[in-house]
Amino acid sequence: MVGLLSDEDLQSEARELKSISDALAVTNEKLELKTRELNNTNKILFESHHKLAEINSELASANKRLALTNKRFVEVTKKLADSNKELRLVNEKTKQHTNINADFINKAAHEIRTPIHNILGYSELLLMEFENDKTNCHHNSKNQSIQAIFRNANRVQMLTEGILNIARIECKKLKLNKKSINLIAEMHGFIDHIIRSEISMTNKKIEIVFQSEEDYVAIEADKVLLQGIIHNLLDSSIKLSRDGGTIFVDVKRLDNKIEVSIKLSVDGIDPRMLPSLFTKFESRSYQGLGLSLFISKTIIESHGGTIWLDSNANLGTILFTFSLPLNR
Repeated sequence: MVGLLSDEDLQSEARELKSISDALAVTNEKLELKTRELNNTNKILFESHHKLAEINSELASANKRLALTNKRFVEVTKKLADSNKELRLVNEKTKQHTNINADFINKAAHEIRTPIHNILGYSELLLMEFENDKTNCHHNSKNQSIQAIFRNANRVQMLTEGILNIARIECKKLKLNKKSINLIAEMHGFIDHIIRSEISMTNKKIEIVFQSEEDYVAIEADKVLLQGIIHNLLDSSIKLSRDGGTIFVDVKRLDNKIEVSIKLSVDGIDPRMLPSLFTKFESRSYQGLGLSLFISKTIIESHGGTIWLDSNANLGTILFTFSLPLNR
């Protein structure tokens, strides 16, 4: 027969049971904590899966839009290729028309040269005859008429050469016959020529004063084209100048270039016209200045130079200036 447990044994077992119960309680608490954490994790994971589903849906929509965009891009690229093809055809036709126009202008200019040379030659002979014939009672009136013919024929010749040079420049066919020249000596010759051909044959009393600090300035330039530039600028200055005025021409050396300036006093000219005097189709061009100044601008730029205009409304003066590179 089993003996009864003593009080000490009962108390020991009670303590052991309590310890086990306490440990079990702690384990239950930890288990509940882990369960709550797992529930939170499951909740977060569910929300993440939901967000991921939304992101996947947005990504699918974006991919669809990208596919449409790529399709449109392919269509636009094809249209652009077709447009470029059409543009090349148009450019080719434009180039052909430009060459045709240039050839026409070239042939027309050459055809005009012969009669102009004849008019200049015969009118100059007639002038010499009238100057030597002092017995002719109608000497003055006829002499003035022949002078007008000579002057205008000379202008037509310069304009024809200018138009021909514009056509060559626009077609990139202008060939400069550059040679080393003494600009100062050439300027004297150019000015003397325009005094004889323009000022002496008009009713305007205008003086041209050429100022230069040096006697020799060497530049590389096409002498014939340079003469046309000076002629156009001085001819324009004569048209703009006041009667009885003075045109001052100056040449200055500045580092690696020279500047030629032409200063004159003017009145009765629209100041709004001045900034666009060098354009090809100046609608308000005064006395036909626009084309001759545009010709000068194109030829100066073909020499690697620049041209500009300054005006002083208070003093009533304008200043033409162009620069050309010096010989290296």
